[in-house]
Amino acid sequence: MKVFVIERLDHYSWCENYKAVVVEKDALCAERKARCEISGFEKPRLKVTEINLEEASILSIENTGA
Repeated sequence: MKVFVIERLDHYSWCENYKAVVVEKDALCAERKARCEISGFEKPRLKVTEINLEEASILSIENTGA
């Protein structure tokens, strides 16, 4: 399994998710999981970035709202 950061590239409002960390076998599966299971990720353009776990230290889901 690999770790991916999924970022929304389109406009989002103050209480929507805009970045998430997904663990999957490849980038396509990570994008599909994000679109199916994360609120607000269904239709916008997304950027999928694989994380090198040997260099990463902090991973989180980010939200601009409450």
